[in-house]
Amino acid sequence: MTIFYVATRPDGVIPASADARTPVNLSVSVGRTVIHPNQSLIRSSHAPFSYFSCTSESGEVLEGYELWPARLFIVEPVGETSTPDPQFRPYLQATHSIRVVEETDHRRALGPRGHEVLTAVENLPQRIHQWAQAWDTNPLSTYRALEEWRLPPKGAPMGGGQAQNSALEAAYAARRGAAHSTAQRLAVWTTKSTCRGTPFTLRAVEYASTRATNLVTAELLRDRLPIEVTRKLLAEGLDI
Repeated sequence: MTIFYVATRPDGVIPASADARTPVNLSVSVGRTVIHPNQSLIRSSHAPFSYFSCTSESGEVLEGYELWPARLFIVEPVGETSTPDPQFRPYLQATHSIRVVEETDHRRALGPRGHEVLTAVENLPQRIHQWAQAWDTNPLSTYRALEEWRLPPKGAPMGGGQAQNSALEAAYAARRGAAHSTAQRLAVWTTKSTCRGTPFTLRAVEYASTRATNLVTAELLRDRLPIEVTRKLLAEGLDI
């Protein structure tokens, strides 16, 4: 039996329903069937919340808003369903009614390695300080090392830019595209939050943000990437 997911804000409300001013709260509907307040199986710019969008891929459940923190619910489509984008998003089902089965581990919204991703994010602040300090201590040498990491000399192993592209392709192939976007947003937010009120320069913060997003990407896709791509994303050679 296929399992379908819907993500909500921390208060249990589906974000699109709140934007449409017809809030639907799944946290108070567990065990019940919820009927859509604005029914149409065709989404338009005039009615973007016209059906419940359920996904069978937990790593894509945050698509479109990448909010965090989030709550995750297992649901069952009830009655008529359709697949709005069968070519590119066959895992999405549109329906007018859903039965809210239960709330489940919110970390699954970040894919099967959600626990590892959030652990990496929690441990970022100390690394962020180190990265930003490294830049401001010696910006020229750090910049040169970063550029060599991105675009290594001809004949050298893959560059960091290629590793980032490989990771993005792997994320979509593994149905973790939304999880990838959300994890990167979390890394950027954590970097900005950690550096707020510090004397670090803007370039130092940008450098730390690059390192942070690469690190969480490596954790998100560690089970799907070749070891050389993971190592390139972690860029341990830059920590000198």
